[in-house]
Amino acid sequence: MASIFRRYKSEIHGNYRAAYLKYGVLTGLAMGLYLFVRHWVGYPSSTPSDLGKDVLMIAAIILFTYLYRRGLADGRVTFKELVLLGLGTGVTAAVVYGLAVWLYCGVAYPEMTTVYADRFRTDETTTEAYVSALNPVPWALFYGFVHTAVTSIIVAFFAALIFKTEKGERAN
Repeated sequence: MASIFRRYKSEIHGNYRAAYLKYGVLTGLAMGLYLFVRHWVGYPSSTPSDLGKDVLMIAAIILFTYLYRRGLADGRVTFKELVLLGLGTGVTAAVVYGLAVWLYCGVAYPEMTTVYADRFRTDETTTEAYVSALNPVPWALFYGFVHTAVTSIIVAFFAALIFKTEKGERAN
């Protein structure tokens, strides 16, 4: 399998590592701010995976991919470079957002896990067992991180397909 990836060589035209750290932190902070703003306006979130948060992340990855390509001196960028940019942005945003969800569950809205578990209420014993299994700290970090990271992987591939300007050459 590794030989398939080595068949194509490509030149990296920009500093995508610095870009994905910057863009990922900005995206993660925006998603975390969205979570807290929803709470402050009286519509608290009952789960870390929210449609509004997902739309915000998709828009941010697409926008930052476009801005990265536009910011390069010659405007040339490969699929590989944009995928790495999108993946890095998504994973960095997922870490920042996971920490924001952990803070949200621990400080602003500690009832979040109970509200989430109540959605699955069938009888009192099942719900209590489910709620006791939902330790807010690992649940928020894991669920907020994993959902955001998986969504960002899908978006990164589509954004790279849209904004790439050149193909990698086949290595001999």
